[in-house]
Amino acid sequence: MTMVYAAIIASVIGLSAVLSKSAPMLGLMDIPNHRKQHANPTALVGGISIFTVMLVFSIWVGSFGWIVLCGLALGVIGVVDDAIDLGVRLRLTAQVVVTLLAIAGTGVIVDQLGQYGSVTLSLGFFGLLFTVFAVVGVINAFNILDGLDGLASGHVIVSLISLFVASVSFSEPVYSEWLLGFICAVFGFWLVNMRFTPAPKVFLGDAGSMFLGFVVAWLIIGYTQSPWNVLHPVLALWCLAVPIFDTAAVVARRLKAGRSPFAPDRLHLHHVLVDLGVSSRATVITLLSVAAVLNASGLAVYAVFGPTAALVMFSLCFVGFVYFVLHPRLEREVFQWLGIIPRFDR
Repeated sequence: MTMVYAAIIASVIGLSAVLSKSAPMLGLMDIPNHRKQHANPTALVGGISIFTVMLVFSIWVGSFGWIVLCGLALGVIGVVDDAIDLGVRLRLTAQVVVTLLAIAGTGVIVDQLGQYGSVTLSLGFFGLLFTVFAVVGVINAFNILDGLDGLASGHVIVSLISLFVASVSFSEPVYSEWLLGFICAVFGFWLVNMRFTPAPKVFLGDAGSMFLGFVVAWLIIGYTQSPWNVLHPVLALWCLAVPIFDTAAVVARRLKAGRSPFAPDRLHLHHVLVDLGVSSRATVITLLSVAAVLNASGLAVYAVFGPTAALVMFSLCFVGFVYFVLHPRLEREVFQWLGIIPRFDR
């Protein structure tokens, strides 16, 4: 399988290079504007490369199922969105419909949030609604993170490695070959996106971010719910800690300003760091390192103290982070203490 995983990485790199040549004819180009850092039009074919290679790999290992099919459908919708811009409402509708199809095809929903001491948190009738909300939320969390080279794909890698480590540490890994293959496919794109290969730089596009977010969401649901039910649900929160924190902070900032939670802006954590003078690559490495340390800390707390302590720690970190970003003066003071002097007041 080592050779297969190497072939997956190489295939994504090669396919990205090939597809980048036809992207202008297909209208799959990201054109720079005032909100974007890149200077040149860039092909939006990274997502197509990932789900094409994963389709072949899924058929080869016999893991082509309903979730893969739904993920591919969402990826195709993303390709159309990259080409003609479907708009927020139509994109959200497509995400909800595909999620409902995945639920109908698998029969899997988030029906319990785990046992904490003598208390078991069951969702009952609200399980269906919560599942749709959670999947659509994760999809858009990774879409939000797709603002710097290597950031969204890097967070996918960190999240799935955390999931794999948790499954190996606390239970039995399920579909581990497919999971590792998926990590390798995303890693192949990450190398291209970060310019660590001779291939032309390409972006994920909405096709890629929606496909990755959907697959990550369903892998985590599958690992923490029946019939697999191999991990405690609180570990799902830790595997997605930074995407959850950043998404919640951005939505809170927009609502506080009286704006739509889907309005484009530069209030994301990675934008804040770049606007404060941190280089794009340093920002990506910093945030991915923070995500890895945070995920590892959560898994360690769970292993030593149990699920209740892990939930309490996650809640404290979440509330503290949201409070921090909603108070610009505190944010500036912290950055100044760290030696990062803001260029302007936000």
